[in-house]
Amino acid sequence: MSSIQRYSNSKQSFGANWVPFVGFFYRRTWLFLCLAGLFSLSSAQAKNEEATPTGLPSIGKFMLDKDKTSTWPQASGGKKTQIDEPINVIVRVHAPNRTQATALLMRAMVTAGFGPASGHTGGYTALINGHIYHQISTGDGQTFSDASFMTTNDHCRFFGPMFWSKDGNYYFAGDVSRETPNYQNLAQYGNTYFHSYVSFAQARKNLSDALESRAGARNFGMIRLGNTLKINAESTGDHDGSAVLLELQ
Repeated sequence: MSSIQRYSNSKQSFGANWVPFVGFFYRRTWLFLCLAGLFSLSSAQAKNEEATPTGLPSIGKFMLDKDKTSTWPQASGGKKTQIDEPINVIVRVHAPNRTQATALLMRAMVTAGFGPASGHTGGYTALINGHIYHQISTGDGQTFSDASFMTTNDHCRFFGPMFWSKDGNYYFAGDVSRETPNYQNLAQYGNTYFHSYVSFAQARKNLSDALESRAGARNFGMIRLGNTLKINAESTGDHDGSAVLLELQ
């Protein structure tokens, strides 16, 4: 056998011997990518799914930013984390139409000391009964707050209203949180990190107490939504997985 033939045969043998290994590698890689994609999809669905509380329309678990869970960037000690923003307030309103329902909620917020405020981001959405609802516009900033954004404040965004034919009421979903300005982060990281997260639980209590005592809202207690999260540097802070149900009429 010539050297050329031996070289040709060795090439064929080498290629033939590697075919099973190449096939094995590609099959395993394909399976890994499929599982990774499925896991990512499941995680996104888990965060954007709706809770189905008894006697109420289904409620989206999180505030959404361009159809994804809204996140709040944080920085502390040189480490960056993020807070996912849960729905933690539900307001049921007795009104003849959605315009008056919205007006009633806005009057109640102002009366409670949570007037329209600037200095906050806007343009978010939330799910109610399977449909996307945009953030109620309060003007500049599209947010309700009990103090200036330059100081520690509780601020709230509402979405809706959604008319539920089962009880003839309008429903709003809301996200309320407490924040404080962080000038060190502002200097080091820029505007995105200016406001540091303080609490969801404290802000929810402050808002519900104010609406009850000043605006005559009725408090129907906590509604379990199951929207807590803690994965590595991503969490929902001190949120307990429930939303307070308030009623206005």
